[in-house]
Amino acid sequence: MRGIAEIMATGNFEKKPAEYNPIKRFYARPTYLKAIRAKCAECMGCEADEQGHGRKDHLERGFRDEIANCTAPACPLFMYRPYQEKAA
Repeated sequence: MRGIAEIMATGNFEKKPAEYNPIKRFYARPTYLKAIRAKCAECMGCEADEQGHGRKDHLERGFRDEIANCTAPACPLFMYRPYQEKAA
């Protein structure tokens, strides 16, 4: 990932496609939340190896909708999956 100094110096605020891959983001800076996002993305077809090098970027339209509308309620992460609508 690009550092803030590089972004400020170049003035380029757009993200690179690889920065959208949840698995690559997890390997770059692991957190519990990123681990859940990475696992859900992997389940929906996103790929990256152990070092975070993606073989396929998960940029298809609607992948967040796929995760939000997951149909695997037996999954231990089902209630924690990202991109759900907040309950009112």
